Amino acid sequence: MSLILIDGSALFYRAHYGFIKRPLTAPNGETTSVAFGFFNSILRLIETHAPERLAVVFDVKGKNFRHEMYPEYKANRKPMPTELAEQLPRLKELLSAWGIAVLEKAGVEADDVMGTVARQSADVCDQVWLYTGDKDFMQLLDGRTGMLKPGKKSSNPIEFTDQDIRKEYKLEPASLIDVFALAGDAADNIPGAPGVGDKTARKLILEFGTLDKLYQGLEKSKLTPRLKRVLTENRDRVFLSRDLFIIRQDVELDLDWDSGGPPTASDLGTEAGSGPDRQDGRSGGCPGHRRGRAGSALPSDQENPSQIRCSGRTGLEETPRRTRLPVAGQR
Repeated sequence: MSLILIDGSALFYRAHYGFIKRPLTAPNGETTSVAFGFFNSILRLIETHAPERLAVVFDVKGKNFRHEMYPEYKANRKPMPTELAEQLPRLKELLSAWGIAVLEKAGVEADDVMGTVARQSADVCDQVWLYTGDKDFMQLLDGRTGMLKPGKKSSNPIEFTDQDIRKEYKLEPASLIDVFALAGDAADNIPGAPGVGDKTARKLILEFGTLDKLYQGLEKSKLTPRLKRVLTENRDRVFLSRDLFIIRQDVELDLDWDSGGPPTASDLGTEAGSGPDRQDGRSGGCPGHRRGRAGSALPSDQENPSQIRCSGRTGLEETPRRTRLPVAGQR
C-alpha cells in the first residue's frame, strides 16, 4: 500500500508564485490561483503514482520548538502576503470537500509531522512518498521512503530515493544532517560555520565520517589553519545547527490507521479526478466523517490547539478529532 504526504505549505507558495504574473480569478473577483495550481499538482500525483492513501500537511502559524532552541530561527522570513493568506481558507475548504486529510499540529513544523507519519506508517504502507522539494527531507529517505520533487511547469514529479543520495553525495541519507549543519541555511537563518559551503561541508563529512569525529580529530588534521579556526570558533553554532536540521519522527499524533482495515476510495467518496459532486450523490469528507460506517466519527473530548487537526465537512467549521489517516485518490 502506498502513501503520499504533501508538503502543503511549500505547495501553497509554489502554486501562488506560479501565477504571480497572471493571477487567476473567479467571476466574483476571488483569486483562485492557489486552488487551481494546488489541485493540478494533486491530480498529477494521483495520475502518475496512484496512491492508495494521501494527506496534505501544513505548518501552523506561530513559533515552534526550534524557536525555543534558537530564537532567530527563520527570523529573516517575510510575513505571508495578504493576497496569499486570503486564499488559504478556500483551499482548506476544497481539500475537505474532496475528502483529502489535512494534518497540522502546533509546536512543531510540517516536516516533523510528515517524518512522524512516514515512520508510523511502517506496518501499514510499504511505500511512502514525500512530495516536496525541500532538501532537508533527504535525511528521512530509506528503502521504503522516497521524495517526489515537483517538476518544472507542467512536468511530472521527479522521484528521488536513498539510492540517488548514495550515488550523488556518496553518503548515507542520515549523514546529510551533518553536512547541512556545517553549511547552514540562509533561508531558515540556520547559522552553520561561516564561510563553509555545501561542497566543503560534504568533503569534510566524507573525510571524517561524522560531525563528532570531525571535531575529535580537528586539531591533528591536515585542514588549513583558517578552516580549523572557523570550525573551532563556531563549534557550538554548528552543533546547534545540527539539532535544528533534525526532522523529528516522534511527534505525538493521534492517528487512526483504521482497525477495520485501510479505508478505500469508495469508502471516502474520493476517486482519481473526482470532486465533492459525485454521480452517486456522495460527498467527500474527512476520514472519520464517512457515511454508512458505524463508529467512523471519532471526536476528541475537547478542543485543543495542540492536537493534530483533520479538516472535515462539518458545516462551516473545522472540528478537531482523531485523524483517520489518510484519504487518497485510489484508481
